[in-house]
Amino acid sequence: MSRTNIDFTKHNYTTEKYTNTVGKEIRVDRLQISNDQCLMIQFMNTDKNLIVTGDFGDWIFSRPFHPSAKGMAADNYWVEKLELANNNVELKQNLDWVSIKEQIQENIVETKLEEDQEQIELWQELLDYADNEDEIEYIRFAYRESLLESEQIPMYKLMPSQLLVVFDAFNIICKRIAEQED
Repeated sequence: MSRTNIDFTKHNYTTEKYTNTVGKEIRVDRLQISNDQCLMIQFMNTDKNLIVTGDFGDWIFSRPFHPSAKGMAADNYWVEKLELANNNVELKQNLDWVSIKEQIQENIVETKLEEDQEQIELWQELLDYADNEDEIEYIRFAYRESLLESEQIPMYKLMPSQLLVVFDAFNIICKRIAEQED
């Protein structure tokens, strides 16, 4: 599943490994179109951090990225690990009301199939709060007044498109590794 419309099929994938002055391995994974620097993205892993550079900004995460054939980027996990976004991009964490409302409506439909009227009413009331798009009131009701379990409550966040490209590239690297293993 791609988050953006960046087509990585023409990108070459390379991996280089280095040893730093204290003997720790540094791994650099790069996606770029032949020798062209256009649409280039590079993942540099130290023993403690992931540093992403290229045409989609510079990002520093507090965990290294371990690409694998079965790996993939979990957006919320990596946003938590984001230390620095020095991209002249404001990393807003506004709620994505469209996605939240869609998920609540799906939950209402599923709950109707279970014929749980009390649960349907809770979802409907949560949808009313989402329709008002007041983040504070939505969160207050969802986590304090409703009887819904916290894992059930939709809390989708909007992210900068450059960061979504980083997550897509992360997935592409894992896919390329899987292809090389076959």
